[in-house]
Amino acid sequence: MRKARKNEIKKIVLRLLRYTNTQYLPVDLEGIKTMLGIKCLSFCQLEHSIFPQDSDGFSIKKNTASGKQFLVIYNHNMPFERVRWTDAHEIGHCCLGHLDSQQINQEMEQEANYFAKELLMPLAVLDKLNIKKPADISKKCGVSYSAAFNRIADFEEYAFYQRRYGYSALDEQFIKQFCAMYDAGETPAVPDNAKKVIAGVTGKP
Repeated sequence: MRKARKNEIKKIVLRLLRYTNTQYLPVDLEGIKTMLGIKCLSFCQLEHSIFPQDSDGFSIKKNTASGKQFLVIYNHNMPFERVRWTDAHEIGHCCLGHLDSQQINQEMEQEANYFAKELLMPLAVLDKLNIKKPADISKKCGVSYSAAFNRIADFEEYAFYQRRYGYSALDEQFIKQFCAMYDAGETPAVPDNAKKVIAGVTGKP
């Protein structure tokens, strides 16, 4: 994927974070879906439908009298962290305009994956918080260990650029968006919506 396109996607993610007033990790995907009017259904909620058990999910767009309606269908048998990734991925398809196409192609899938990665694990924010180990990223962001491990690979190139040039203007905007997490030099009280996500990941309130 071209760097210019990556930056376009990061700007779309940033606009989404601002629109939904998202200021904490783990990102509250349920709140984001509610604000965007995205409805979710699990495989088991759809009667007379059979889906491959190895499918994570998909999204569709319906044109209604009141406008566009986005629907995310997910596999409820997947682990909680995997469902979160699917949600973020499908939100990406919705926000990037992919559902206006007749068919989702490989390039669109790559873009949705990049969107999910930037939404759930914003690199500049993790760097600012000095969270750079897979286990720590997994816990803080509510993602699987494998997703966190894959994110680590991005730090090498990022660290080289950051040492030479400092944070980019886009990085600074991401850091500012999550400033409540590290302003005043202490860990802030976790808001209720984030507590629900943490409980789902750790099994503890």
